[in-house]
Amino acid sequence: MSNYLEKYLLVGIGCFFGANGRYIVEHYVGHIISNDFAVLCVNIVGCFIIGLLTAYVIKQYMHVRWSFLLATGFCGGFTTFSSLAAGLVKLIIAGNYTMLIFYAVGNMVLGLVAVYLALWLVLHNSGKLKALV
Repeated sequence: MSNYLEKYLLVGIGCFFGANGRYIVEHYVGHIISNDFAVLCVNIVGCFIIGLLTAYVIKQYMHVRWSFLLATGFCGGFTTFSSLAAGLVKLIIAGNYTMLIFYAVGNMVLGLVAVYLALWLVLHNSGKLKALV
């Protein structure tokens, strides 16, 4: 099996379990407490897991191959926020504060604008845009 194929398979398998894990947490925590709290839980847990996995690879407690399955795949499927947070931490460690600010603000502001624009394009004439709240 080629190295690229192995990586794609590991990421895909990890993503499958991460996405299903997210669904399970959001479903059960969302019904017990609230959906907003469920998303917060997923994001915090995902960030903690990706931090542990990155440290384990750096300390060579874990082969880098497992990071494709667990960090990129599982955490990526579980929460993309963990990938964003890991990227921001790398910029902090590198001391690249200009890019850190651009990356953080860009992701939040442009992401919010993109979601709003998509909703507005589809829903603005139907009067259903306010139905989201």
